[in-house]
Formats: sequence, C-alpha cells, structure tokens
Amino acid sequence: MVYFSSLAVKILLQARDHNPDLAEFMDKISLSSGTLSLNLELLVIVPAFGCFAIVVWSLCFVIAVIKSYHESAVVLKRLYRCAVEELVHAFDKLKELFQLTRREAEQQSGLPS
Repeated sequence: MVYFSSLAVKILLQARDHNPDLAEFMDKISLSSGTLSLNLELLVIVPAFGCFAIVVWSLCFVIAVIKSYHESAVVLKRLYRCAVEELVHAFDKLKELFQLTRREAEQQSGLPS
C-alpha cells in the first residue's frame, strides 16, 4: 500500500513539475518500501531465508540512511519551509475571510466598525 501510494504521488509530482524535492523523497520511500514488502513475502514463503534477507535489507537500509542523511535533512527542511509558507498563506486567507464576514455583519446590523 505504501509502495503504490508513494509511487503514485511521485508520478503525479513529476508530471506536474510541482515539487522535485518531494518527488525525489517519495521515490526513495517507494523503493525502500517495495524491497521491504518483497522481503516480507520471502519471510512468509521461506522463513529461514526471509530472516536472512530482512537482516541484509536492514543493514543496507541503515547504510543508505547514514550516507544520505545530510541530503535527506536538506530536502526535509525545504519541504518543511514550503509547508509552513502554505500554512501561513492559508491562515492569512482565512483571516481575510473572517474580517470580510465581520464587516458584512456589522453593516447589516448598522453598528460602526
């Protein structure tokens, strides 16, 4: 489920050229979750070899995370900043909407602003 959803998000983001950092991050998630799901299937089919495969996958995953920690931190910081900017923009719009609603209510009731 994680593999397919992250792959779908990655494809959509690449098609729109919306956020290349997020597309790259989702690509990494889909690759790691896809290999994990194959290892878990192998664990169910052949338990002894599956355990070995999960240990090897875990070691490779830890090595990959350690090697790409700085790059991932930079990408996550950019994504965080974009999310904060979008939230600030959304709250500004919401504030404007409430002010408009209040002005209209005051005008209808005849009270001064």
